[in-house]
Amino acid sequence: MNTLDHAIPRGMHGGGVWSLSGEPHLRRVLADGVPYALDCRHGVQRDLDRCEDGGVVLGADPTRSSARALERGLGQVGGLGSGKHSLETQEVDHIHDDTTAAAFGLRPHQICVMSHCGSRGLSTESVRRIESRALARLRNRLHPGTPARAA
Repeated sequence: MNTLDHAIPRGMHGGGVWSLSGEPHLRRVLADGVPYALDCRHGVQRDLDRCEDGGVVLGADPTRSSARALERGLGQVGGLGSGKHSLETQEVDHIHDDTTAAAFGLRPHQICVMSHCGSRGLSTESVRRIESRALARLRNRLHPGTPARAA
């Protein structure tokens, strides 16, 4: 476990394992997803096979991401993050459904890793921007003509 602890990139500020050359490169990662990561030798085909929607969000438009969101996300690609982000090692103790287990390649006593990392600072900034706009529209609808409060 100590070896895993030292090998896993994490933390609020940076911690990514993929050094991107700048915002255009990050926009490419955002637009093309896991298939692009595989092209750049970050992962294997099996990773893509286990992703929802082919590892890409169809219609994603990274040009709509704010400069602040891109700045925050640039050094974090491939890192775990902090807070609620986690990585767990687990052992398959019992198979309850043979068909489903086979579909996921699971077998008794197998060691598995589960992670939750999100997109960290990039998603935080994107959500804040969307939330701010939605609240402004709601405030305008409920109280037309009222000036927005300073943040």
